[in-house]
Amino acid sequence: GNTGGTSFNSIDPSVPVTTPTAVFTSERWDPGSAPEMEWDFPVTNGTYEVRLYFMNSYGGTAQPGQRIFDVALEGNVLLDDYDIVADAGHKAGVMKSMLVTVNDGSLDIDFVHVVENPLLNGIEILAVPNASISSFGGQENQSSVKKDLFPGYELKQNYPNPFMEETVLEFEVPQSGTVRLGIYNQIGQLVWESTGEYPAGRHAFTWNGSDMNGDELSSGMYHCVMETNHGIVGSIKLLKQ
Repeated sequence: GNTGGTSFNSIDPSVPVTTPTAVFTSERWDPGSAPEMEWDFPVTNGTYEVRLYFMNSYGGTAQPGQRIFDVALEGNVLLDDYDIVADAGHKAGVMKSMLVTVNDGSLDIDFVHVVENPLLNGIEILAVPNASISSFGGQENQSSVKKDLFPGYELKQNYPNPFMEETVLEFEVPQSGTVRLGIYNQIGQLVWESTGEYPAGRHAFTWNGSDMNGDELSSGMYHCVMETNHGIVGSIKLLKQ
């Protein structure tokens, strides 16, 4: 791909406050005559949150529908017909989060042309403790968290689980700060998230099994990840019936 400098007008709320805005001042794009843009990262087998940062700065693609592309992780298309401008606007930085489980020691990210050229401003890869998005059952349902690395932080197992209409998500933090809960479907697409400031203590709220547009999600296995200023501190599996 080619590289270039850019400037931005705004930052979408999807971008974590800890992300340096400098990530949006340069980009890599893939001309149609070149091979499709791809990255292969050597990693330890496990589950990862992949954050892709985008910002459209080219005036020739400033309107929705003028730049559309696919993004695949480990061979699965997780961003299908993605349109940066339709999602966040022109010259607006945005982040898309996905979960992926790696079993071959290489985390593969591929971009595919649909309309105009794919582009990317940055990639961030975060390990998810003791998690796999490809299985559900038995003791694997229990909350997974590195308590020795993050003492006092805990994402508890939701209840009821399995659930039909709604379930309670409960977590505990030892000090005040930002907490993000992200729920991903079985192939790793982010379907719901909530970010807020919480005081020290135990907190709980009810999730009704709907996505961020309020549409009811289908039955199946979902994965919830808890993130704080220390990074990803826990994860659980949820089964919607």
